[in-house]
Amino acid sequence: MLKENYFPEPLPYDPEFKKAREIKIAFKWDKLARRVRVKEFEKLTHVNYIDHLAFPSRKFCYELINEIKKGFDEGEIDKQAEWFGFQYRNELLQGKVADVSIRFIHDRIGFGVFADSPLKPGEFIGEYVGMILKVSRYFSSYINPYCFRYPLNKKLFNYTIDAESFANEVSFINHSKSPNAESIITLNHHLLHIVIRAIRPIETGEEITFDYGNDFLDDSLR
Repeated sequence: MLKENYFPEPLPYDPEFKKAREIKIAFKWDKLARRVRVKEFEKLTHVNYIDHLAFPSRKFCYELINEIKKGFDEGEIDKQAEWFGFQYRNELLQGKVADVSIRFIHDRIGFGVFADSPLKPGEFIGEYVGMILKVSRYFSSYINPYCFRYPLNKKLFNYTIDAESFANEVSFINHSKSPNAESIITLNHHLLHIVIRAIRPIETGEEITFDYGNDFLDDSLR
């Protein structure tokens, strides 16, 4: 069950879509990935499944939207983000995730994400979603391995996408210095989004990876 202070991204999508979604996952004891509904996935992983960004409150969400509008008008946000937003608009609105499965690899790495259908260069894999939070730039005690740097920085704090408790399949994608996917910044409906897309052909059964670079606040991940 989602937390009471959870505020969903204000987009014109059908909330029933999430209820019908199935996630493919293989645990340590599974030989093959199995399909589970959202409620079962949440029970098994202790993660709230979301297909769009989440916010602590409605007020927080619209304050962030205003900050982004201001940043865009002042030239602080790359115009390319707007173009990418048009390119992947439908996928973002639908909360789409490519045909992938989450699979346990081994105890040290844990899980990874694998392609269940071929992916072409430039193909949308999914959005890195989570709870957007403010993190102090100088006293950032609130950091976990799933905190992805949100691409809007202020003098005293950063924003982060925290996918520890609110997430989709994308947060299970592992880091690699020789990746087959990349993260890009997109602007859609006045919010910035992190999209993961293929950068070369990805075959069925191949693990999907991207280079975390400096995007994750926890340096131990690299």
